[in-house]
Amino acid sequence: MKATTPSSHHFHLSIERPLAIMRTSKFVHNADELPKGEHWAIIEGTSVTIPGDERSRTAPGHGYPEHSENYITYESFTNKEEFEAELKRRLSNTSMWQRPVRGIHVQVYEATTEIHLKEK
Repeated sequence: MKATTPSSHHFHLSIERPLAIMRTSKFVHNADELPKGEHWAIIEGTSVTIPGDERSRTAPGHGYPEHSENYITYESFTNKEEFEAELKRRLSNTSMWQRPVRGIHVQVYEATTEIHLKEK
């Protein structure tokens, strides 16, 4: 970390990171964002609480009650060593609230279409 003071009124702080620390992983939100070829991924379970509406609180059995929705996050890695280091870090987390974590190795299949013509 290095700080510079270009003038007495401004303060600039920049953080320099070596290239080895830069991450090559990416959170995937839809199929188009998946890496095109072989990759590794960490899948982690999580949930979000959706609060109920006022009607469900004042008139039980009516309206929309509070509930939780479960989903997963998918973080892809094109670098196997980075994937393994991150998976080990997450699995070694001994927190009481640790979310379920799985590591997978993915081979992507490519679909092709052939057209055959014939005379009648």
